[in-house]
Amino acid sequence: MQSLIKCGVLMTLLVPLGACGGNKPVQDPYAASRTTTTTSATYDPRAVAEPAAPDTMRVVENTFGGGPNAGIDATPPPVKPERLLTDAEILAFTSEVRMAATAMAELAKRNAVDNDVKNYAAVMLTLNRDVETKEKSVSRKAKLTPAESDVSSQLKDETHATIAALRKRRGNEFDRAYIESQVRAHQNVLEAIDIQLLPSVQNSELKTFVTQLRQQIAGELAKAEEIKQRLQ
Repeated sequence: MQSLIKCGVLMTLLVPLGACGGNKPVQDPYAASRTTTTTSATYDPRAVAEPAAPDTMRVVENTFGGGPNAGIDATPPPVKPERLLTDAEILAFTSEVRMAATAMAELAKRNAVDNDVKNYAAVMLTLNRDVETKEKSVSRKAKLTPAESDVSSQLKDETHATIAALRKRRGNEFDRAYIESQVRAHQNVLEAIDIQLLPSVQNSELKTFVTQLRQQIAGELAKAEEIKQRLQ
């Protein structure tokens, strides 16, 4: 199975998709809910250059065991996908990504102590509602019903495991663990999109959705990396 399954990937966060016809300039999504002044530059997820996809994947299962950084540097060789996904399976995967992002953001909104981390989580909850609307629109127009696959099932299992691990963290330790998980998850989802989703997608509406999603996830990865750097 593709690298997402082999490496135990979980995802988090999505951002709202612009109309499938193109990208409109947007204001900083973090500005409205920011409660303190930070050194972060104004952030537009659609204007951030996409980072190169990582050459190797991070192992998620060991991230929280034995110490705050245990397992982070484990890098098994990348694995090529054994088969392409159907459009229905792709839609199920993006839906699972959104639900994983929402579940983790809800936990972070309650447990985070750092203002930037709290704001990040709050914005994710708002943005994922927009993603859900776009997913439903694509499903209706393309006449697709999400179909679970090994990829989406594995993502669901890993999300549950990561949430259970995060619940054991408190204070600044939680903030660092949450943001680090977001960085790795974004990297892994970008790789999954490049290796599995985009080569598989057939429907034009769904392809536009996935393409825009990739760009926006890359922008959110940049924001997570910015916060992670400050928390170190």
